[in-house]
Amino acid sequence: MDHLDETYDVEYLIPSCRRLLKEAGLSYQKPRRTAAEVEGNEQETFRDELKNAAGDRRHSSLY
Repeated sequence: MDHLDETYDVEYLIPSCRRLLKEAGLSYQKPRRTAAEVEGNEQETFRDELKNAAGDRRHSSLY
């Protein structure tokens, strides 16, 4: 809502903003969290290491 005030010098309450968005065929959505940017192969290597570590722990309790 600060953006509207700073950019257009108007103040709206959240319910009014949602109503205006709905009238325009839009909807209010919170941004999704994203992982930090990393190279795809680094991320895949990390996941593989996690799986291997979890697998090692599961099997070590059997012996």
